[in-house]
Amino acid sequence: MSNEIPIKEISELLDEIGKKAPKLIGGVIEALFSAEAGQKMGRAVGVYYI
Repeated sequence: MSNEIPIKEISELLDEIGKKAPKLIGGVIEALFSAEAGQKMGRAVGVYYI
């Protein structure tokens, strides 16, 4: 068993995360704060109180 830190593999992993994370985060924010999401939440609240 080697105690060496796999720097190359960690670097490659972080590069991939850096490429994919902004798109993922943007999609989550859009899903939560878009006008369409707001309308759906408003309808759901309205149905709950009727």
